[in-house]
Amino acid sequence: TKDGLGGIDPAELEQSLFELWIKEELFPLTMLNSCYRSTPTLVELYNYFYGGKLVCKREVSQLINKHSLMVIDTHKIADSAEEKAGTSWLNTLETDICGYILDALAKITALGAGNIGFISPYKAQVRDLREIIFKWLREKCSQNNDFLLRHSIMQNNFGTAWPFQGREMEMTMVSLVRTDPSKGTFYRPQMLHVITSRSRNFLIVVFNSRAFKDREGDVGGFVRHMLTLVKTKGRYIELIPGGRLSDIPLRDYIEAVKSAYPMDAKQDTFVSFVDKY
Repeated sequence: TKDGLGGIDPAELEQSLFELWIKEELFPLTMLNSCYRSTPTLVELYNYFYGGKLVCKREVSQLINKHSLMVIDTHKIADSAEEKAGTSWLNTLETDICGYILDALAKITALGAGNIGFISPYKAQVRDLREIIFKWLREKCSQNNDFLLRHSIMQNNFGTAWPFQGREMEMTMVSLVRTDPSKGTFYRPQMLHVITSRSRNFLIVVFNSRAFKDREGDVGGFVRHMLTLVKTKGRYIELIPGGRLSDIPLRDYIEAVKSAYPMDAKQDTFVSFVDKY
């Protein structure tokens, strides 16, 4: 409340000092609007936060661009709810989905262990993702040294939004965790901006649209923008009740990733070749 904050409107604390300077036009401002990081579809996604002013300067194949944004929506799954974990939250279904996709990709592409980021707003979900992925990695690595190498490379590839600020990855998997809009989601637009703009080529968002799409302000606005975009220019997948992870249609997606990171005769798979970095 204002009384508890010395008369300051809590909404004002959602704005950074830099944003305030821009809003008040305290300094001359030149916007660098050429974007070389991401595919055209991904730039269009986070261009929401730039008022459509960014201009994508990268050219990629139609196949890669079509699959650069994939959203997996769990809103039809009754038992997809998050769990309280101390002061944080986790969602085991979303963890399992991320693990399944990684397993499918790792078998046939030259996308290295150091090039995939796993991002979630909740530390409990980050811990769960890390544990599941490293358990999977140990099972896949034929030698302990291979596992230790991948573990070392991937250690910093798990995090909440803020450790990823300023970084970029070839691919990111994002787990938003929350499913019940009545419980609140506690997301800020700046956070959604950061976690959806780290990818160069591929962004996978796993979430429950019911918890976000009807929210007011830029959180709801951005999610509605993302859903419209992915249904017209990307890959939108709704999980159905009673389905299995193996029902997730990944064949065309995998072909797109393979075309971006083709394997050569000297390379094997994600868990056995030496990553270049």
